[in-house]
Amino acid sequence: MDEFFLLAVLLVLGFFLGWWLGIAGYLKAGRLQARVEALERLLREHPAAAMPEALPEPAVMAMPEAVPETAFASPWKPAEPALKPEPVEAAPVRARPGLEEALTLRWGVWLGAGALLLAGVFLVRTAVEEGWLGPGPRCALAGLLGLLLISGAEWLRRRPAADRPNIPWQDQAPPALAAGGVAVLFGAAYAIGPMYGLVPPLPGFVLLAAAALAGIALALLFGPMVAAIGIAGAYLTPALVQTDDPSLPGLYAYLLAVTAAALVVLRQVAAAWLGWAAMGAAAAWVAVGGLIAGDSAELWAPALFAPAAATLHLALLPAAALDRPVGRRLAWLPFAVLAAAVLLLVPGTSGLAPAAGVLLLSPVALWQAWREPRLALLPWLAALAGLLLLLGWHVPQWQVPDEAVTIAGVVQAVLPIHPWPPEALRPFLLAALLLAGLHAAFGGWQEWRSPRPLAWAALPAAVPVLVLLVAYARVRGFALDARWALVALALAAALTGWAALAQRAGAPLRAGAHAAGVVAAIALGAAMVLSDHWLTLAVALLLPPLAWIEARSGLHALRRWRWRSPWWCWRGCC
Repeated sequence: MDEFFLLAVLLVLGFFLGWWLGIAGYLKAGRLQARVEALERLLREHPAAAMPEALPEPAVMAMPEAVPETAFASPWKPAEPALKPEPVEAAPVRARPGLEEALTLRWGVWLGAGALLLAGVFLVRTAVEEGWLGPGPRCALAGLLGLLLISGAEWLRRRPAADRPNIPWQDQAPPALAAGGVAVLFGAAYAIGPMYGLVPPLPGFVLLAAAALAGIALALLFGPMVAAIGIAGAYLTPALVQTDDPSLPGLYAYLLAVTAAALVVLRQVAAAWLGWAAMGAAAAWVAVGGLIAGDSAELWAPALFAPAAATLHLALLPAAALDRPVGRRLAWLPFAVLAAAVLLLVPGTSGLAPAAGVLLLSPVALWQAWREPRLALLPWLAALAGLLLLLGWHVPQWQVPDEAVTIAGVVQAVLPIHPWPPEALRPFLLAALLLAGLHAAFGGWQEWRSPRPLAWAALPAAVPVLVLLVAYARVRGFALDARWALVALALAAALTGWAALAQRAGAPLRAGAHAAGVVAAIALGAAMVLSDHWLTLAVALLLPPLAWIEARSGLHALRRWRWRSPWWCWRGCC
């Protein structure tokens, strides 16, 4: 039944292909016939135009007098007679191929490769059903067929150019044969391992990985189409092999090697879709690893794989690729997708592995933005991922242990035994401190050295304030607390010192950015201790200083911001 279904599909495809070719040939013949009729009409109306008179002899240009050889003679070697330049023949202009040429010379090659692959599959199936060969000989013959196809592809690739047909694109036969050979090798490795169980799981995994990585390596010779099969096989190999004792660290070490190989091929063949494929597969495996590991200790493997894969994407991307929009998207989009994948591991777990994976993205982004100024967006993406981490963090129920102070048996006061913060909040607060401190320190260091200082100065002015806001919301739930207001006041004092240093250095834009951060920190501190109309009055008193900062520094971005009411103004008071 399957053979009849395949035959019906092939007949339908052949019908539509022949119909398409016939329509294209009919249209082209009609155009040629119209041109011939126009030429015949021209010859009947103007017979003298058929035999033009003898063309005049071409005029001979007067050549300048010869320059004496002694004028250019070198004192270190004797003069040589001048050589006449050989005439350079103009390269023939290739005509734009029509639809029938494209179907027969290019797509037909890939159609033939697919037919060859299907023929091999049905041959093996027939041999299995008829019992001609055992599992071992079948796998050996399949591997031999794959090697022969790859050898034939290499032989075609090394042919002299004169032996190839004069077509306006690269010969597609070698990559088609190589792609078929890689697919057959991968199928043979799958038959040896998971299908027939001729070898244990670990050697079967090694065979599948070797076939897939061979396809990625052959892409350096035969182009990105061969890499597509190799990359697909390499990322699917772990899903095809089942073991009783899987090792997630070993799995992600293998996936990291596959990602590096795919990006090396991307660097050589300049096929952007290879980068998208590697990005999607890596992010998918991060999410799958989170489902497999759950809340166990092995969750560290997928969590650390995300920043490692992001580092590879940024390090192996050529600097010349950033001159084009697709190259810049290949820099920040994989980073954002991998950050989103590791953020999926945060809900439902109480471990620190997802937090470590997200926080490690910040040094990667800061380092890459320091190396390449055109990627100044990356630190902000890393900061956004860190803020989302703090918002999704599982903050446990906490309570400060206290002790009652009594006088004559009467309770006079209740004092905490241990200083704030309690132990349950320390990992969360430490992560918030690391996120804010890293961006503030690196931004403050680079604003004195970078050719774009304002982009770096905005990091210490904005990220610590936002981190303090998120931490205050998660820990205190926007309840009034004077201790958090003291933290906001300390942050405002630090930013004031930063603004003074920038103003003393003659950098008004940087000083304005830090001063705006001071205003934001003071407004946040006011929201931590005031409410109702007092908070409205405090925020209203901060708007004139913000306008003064914009006028003195020339930071015109503040002009749009100061007319928008802050979030705390709508907290039941406006």
